[in-house]
Amino acid sequence: MAMSHELHQHTSKVSWFLIIIILIFVAFLVQIFRTPAYRLDKIIAEQQTESIELRVRSLRLQVKLAKTSQEQARGLSGRESLGEFEGMLFSFERPAEPSFWMKDMNFPIDILWLDSQLRIIEIEHNVQPDSFPQTFSPPQPIRYVLEVNAGLAENFNLQTGDGISL
Repeated sequence: MAMSHELHQHTSKVSWFLIIIILIFVAFLVQIFRTPAYRLDKIIAEQQTESIELRVRSLRLQVKLAKTSQEQARGLSGRESLGEFEGMLFSFERPAEPSFWMKDMNFPIDILWLDSQLRIIEIEHNVQPDSFPQTFSPPQPIRYVLEVNAGLAENFNLQTGDGISL
């Protein structure tokens, strides 16, 4: 009889332990699927989506998605201008340290380097067209790059650590 009671207590403890582990795992999965980066990656994967609205603080930006390698290589090159609250978003499948240059650019930009959680990790301010062939790279691997008009980051006091949302 005593052995049965001890076995029952042990089984009960193991059951509770497994339930707790499963709940932690489910909470982890829910958190992953709710992150802005996960939602952004799903949007980018949709063929018909060419642009989206991003928010940082009170600022709302309409950004074109540079999805293909050709679009990423071209970037904003050749355009005459960019609307006041427009930009271009580059996405990389895994963290990378890409180099950007200002070849064939007609206006200066700010380059915002974003991590996998869509947080700004660094800002290149006022990158000029005549800086070509100089290249610009993030200080660490990033998942996204957001290009906007030069001065926008300073005018809206965007800083490292700020998060971007959809």
